[in-house]
Amino acid sequence: MNRLSIRQTLLLFALILVLILGSVIGALAYTRARTIVSESQRGVIADTINRIDINLNTRVRYINQTIQDAAQPVRLPAGGWSGAAAMALRLEVQGMLEEVGLPSSVYILSVDGAPPSEMLEDVRSAPEKIFWADLRVGLAREGDTLQVYRGLLSEEGTLAAILAVEFQPAIFNNFILANQNILPYQYTFLLDREDALICSGKYVEEGMKAEITAAFRSGRQKFFFSWNGREYYACGRYNGLTGWRTFSAIAVDDLFPGSETLRSYISLVVAVAMTLMVLFILILYRSITRPLKQLADAMKTAQGGNFAVRLPPGQEDEIGYLSHTFNEMVDRIDLLVNEVYQRELAQKTAEMEALQAQINPHFLYNTLDAINWMLIERDAWDISDIVVALGNLMQYTMNTRTATVPLHLEYAYIEDYLRIQKCRLTHRLEYSLLLDESLRELEVPKLILQPLVENAIRHGVESRSDGGRVEICSRREGDWAQLRVRDNGPGISESQRRQLLDPDGAPSGSTGIGVRNVERRLKLYFGSRCRFEIRSAPDQGTEILISIAASTEREEEDHRENSDH
Repeated sequence: MNRLSIRQTLLLFALILVLILGSVIGALAYTRARTIVSESQRGVIADTINRIDINLNTRVRYINQTIQDAAQPVRLPAGGWSGAAAMALRLEVQGMLEEVGLPSSVYILSVDGAPPSEMLEDVRSAPEKIFWADLRVGLAREGDTLQVYRGLLSEEGTLAAILAVEFQPAIFNNFILANQNILPYQYTFLLDREDALICSGKYVEEGMKAEITAAFRSGRQKFFFSWNGREYYACGRYNGLTGWRTFSAIAVDDLFPGSETLRSYISLVVAVAMTLMVLFILILYRSITRPLKQLADAMKTAQGGNFAVRLPPGQEDEIGYLSHTFNEMVDRIDLLVNEVYQRELAQKTAEMEALQAQINPHFLYNTLDAINWMLIERDAWDISDIVVALGNLMQYTMNTRTATVPLHLEYAYIEDYLRIQKCRLTHRLEYSLLLDESLRELEVPKLILQPLVENAIRHGVESRSDGGRVEICSRREGDWAQLRVRDNGPGISESQRRQLLDPDGAPSGSTGIGVRNVERRLKLYFGSRCRFEIRSAPDQGTEILISIAASTEREEEDHRENSDH
């Protein structure tokens, strides 16, 4: 991608900045508004539950007090109830309840008349206590009802009968429907002690009811839960008079039904603000970048060799100062080019050519050859071997006709290099070279082993007071040719190993540069047919493994032709 101009950079930066700021501000505003509304709605739900429970307590207390007042003065003679007395008591209780909007069915049950066993057992345990039963089949066998009952005593204080009042569960819907703050999608319902549904303002599925009651029984009164792939918020309250529980639940998305409208409004406001901001930035940066573009165009003209270009005097600011400085610079460059630079350049070129002629590679090689014969005449054979090795190294490196060589020539070069290092380090350096004969003609980039061997000597041998050993070996493993350079030095850490293999990391000295140079040339030549590995650990030495896929003769020929070109 071409480098962006300063105008494009400023525009792109402004657009990105405005987009980020607008998006962040819009998202924060929407999130904050949604949070505030959702918290407020959760408070409404909790308040709804509290008011329903208060209303329920008021009605329950009135029912209890009505039954208590009606039963308190009843002290009938032993021998049972007369029809007239029972009828009078029933009508009295029923009338008192209907006055407050609680239609009911009132029964006087003789103890000897086989009343329901659960009812008889409760009354016998506490004759003067008022019991609220869970949802059960009514005494008239016409469906489930809610029963409230207590014992009626004779003058001797013995249990004579049972006063029972039955209510249809539907009457308790008024406690829910009468609440004006219930949200459109809110579930509100009343359960008895056995989790049976007494009444509800909206149909509640059994699975949802089970989730809510399980969470409530675990000790949570306000909680979130998931049902059918949606997130819900629920709260519940326990009624101490009846043992019933009131619950209310709503989907989290429904806590704020107008969220989409608010989101659209905020998006519109942010879009308008972003547009105005972009227009303002465009006007501002245009006034700044226009003179900068003129300066850039003038510099390109001067770069092409036309030093007659000049900028008109600008305003008295930093950009005007740049224009004035540019004009002065062009004047000076024009003077240097026309009067001084050409003469100096010609003289420097002549001096460089003379210097290059003096250090001609052939001249250096011939000089080493003459030194070698002088050493032979003086029987200094050991020094002669070093000079010959050095000459071979120079001849190998100065041959630029081809970028690749057979592997056996690379080995010969490394052997000369090691001979020179052996002369320098003497007994501190031990080395071995092992060449697989089947890989002699394998074409490899020139000088791929020398940087690795140099690193092995520098960091694996010289760092040890007692010296070390360097091993260079090659062998064929299936379809792969493997080259190894191994030393028994102190090794490197895992972070150093990763840094050496990281193409984007900063190289650590000549070691990193040499290793990366080898790896890069191998990848350029072989591509995916080559692997480069470094295996090392502290105090375990270092091994560099180069794996090259075995190529056909045609592929190697193609690589050689490409390298020659």
